Amino acid sequence: MKVGVESLELVYGEHRAVKNLDLTIPDGKSVVLLGESGCGKTSTMRCIAGLEAPCGGRITIGDRTVYDGARGVSVPPFRRNVGMVFQSYAVWPHMTVTDNVAFPLRMKGISRTESRRRALAVLEVVGLAHLGSRGASLLSGGQMQRVALARSMAMEPAVLLLDEPLSNLDARLRDELRVELRRIQLENGLTSLYVTHDQQEALALADSIAIMQNGRITQFGTPEDIYARPASASIARFLGVTNVFEVSAVDGHRVRLTGQELAVDELGDGDGPWHACIRPEHVRVDLTSGAESPAVNRLSGTVEVAVFQGASIRCTVRTGSGMVLEAICPPPPDGTLTAGTEVSVAIEARDIHLLPEHTTEYGEVVAA
Repeated sequence: MKVGVESLELVYGEHRAVKNLDLTIPDGKSVVLLGESGCGKTSTMRCIAGLEAPCGGRITIGDRTVYDGARGVSVPPFRRNVGMVFQSYAVWPHMTVTDNVAFPLRMKGISRTESRRRALAVLEVVGLAHLGSRGASLLSGGQMQRVALARSMAMEPAVLLLDEPLSNLDARLRDELRVELRRIQLENGLTSLYVTHDQQEALALADSIAIMQNGRITQFGTPEDIYARPASASIARFLGVTNVFEVSAVDGHRVRLTGQELAVDELGDGDGPWHACIRPEHVRVDLTSGAESPAVNRLSGTVEVAVFQGASIRCTVRTGSGMVLEAICPPPPDGTLTAGTEVSVAIEARDIHLLPEHTTEYGEVVAA
């Protein structure tokens, strides 16, 4: 079902955790709330679930209003038909896998036979049907998280809320379960809201991403849009853009940074001040200098640090002007990149984005 959040406000004492927030989750779609710890994303989810008491606004699930501050409406959590999956697995270790999933159904008064049938059906969806009779205490962390997911799905909720459910898992298992979660969401048409501070998780699991900063949504769009066109320098940094430089002057399509001039394709809207943002993967590092078009900035420098990552090398290059650039590039076909190597750096003008330091809701610029 569609979820609507309008003008939501949540205050803890004198701290406004959520500020006039609007959000729509279309029916059958996955929206990810992405932001740093303390930005208000979990508080927003808990308001939708009914676990927090907002100070104002309106929340709807389908055609039903579950919270309306102006009218004094607040439906209790157990009547909102939402399923939640938390960071902690909350699996009962003394029960079997099937009993863990069936238990909340039994608490709703559903017969033992029907509860077991639904539990086994949803365990098939999450790939654990063959472990139904196993004691939950014998499961791995990833399997326990699947049990927690199956338990929420068995309740057939109108919306599934997931609060950083993969954060306790190792890196390889997180990667595997991201793909599995996305498959389950798509195949079952689940309306879901996923909270995370991990950009890779957000990109993998979302139809749309809402960037949250200081209790507000400051950018909303598809994963592709968010990744390619962050709305501000602060969002760019959060998304892994390590090359962010203050712009001291703009002259036509050239900008001056710390001791360095660069050509850019597009200028920012308004008067600035601006920050030049360059993704590490857009910095090309060569052992030899080559002829370039005017659209490519060519700089010389020295490698300070180089870290081999298998298919790529992450390195830090200090240019002759003193600019320090982070680069992620393939290993050179001849030679190698090590500390002290003299290199040539190329950055295309189209890959340099001029952004304000901050935005407020949905793109309104705030100067640094």
